Amino acid sequence: MEEFLTMVQSVNPNFKLEDLDKPFNIAGIESMDLVVLRVSFEKKFGRVVPTSTWLNFTTILQIIEFYKT
Repeated sequence: MEEFLTMVQSVNPNFKLEDLDKPFNIAGIESMDLVVLRVSFEKKFGRVVPTSTWLNFTTILQIIEFYKT
């Protein structure tokens, strides 16, 4: 989990562990942050997220769960 948190904090230093299951807008994650995170996660884990799946994510935790499966 720490690895994911570090990646998110690289684009939003104010993001905290307790923000993982909050909707993006409440957690302080903006649309450009999501673009950067998507590219970072895809490069790091070598797994491309289909756009239809990506657009259904509403929290960072959902993204993490996708990559953990």
